[in-house]
Amino acid sequence: MVPPAEGLRVWALEAYLGGSHAHFLSGFRQHSSHQVSVLGLPGRHWKWRMHGGALSLARRARDRVTLEPPPQVLFASSMLDLATFLSLTDPVVAAAPESSTSTRTSSPILCPPGWSATWVMVSSR
Repeated sequence: MVPPAEGLRVWALEAYLGGSHAHFLSGFRQHSSHQVSVLGLPGRHWKWRMHGGALSLARRARDRVTLEPPPQVLFASSMLDLATFLSLTDPVVAAAPESSTSTRTSSPILCPPGWSATWVMVSSR
């Protein structure tokens, strides 16, 4: 697919829009040659965001696609349960190719001491 002159419509999905996640997406928007829109949730309650963030963001995406053209690409952070998001959102949104900010192969197999098992289970799907 050849991007149009104004770039692709990219929806960046972030279940935890705070700290380094917010800084990364700010830089990504500023320096990208594409039309990057951020759909994010506040950077708090990270454990809930990993479990329930997909539900809230899917609802926002369904509402948004009624007001503007759908994304051509989805860019999701590792904090988002992407499979759940895709199953709950509008089919026209779910049809867009997706990319993630981290590879699933880099996720730990066992939960190291002091880590939350939630992150390991959701990130390694």
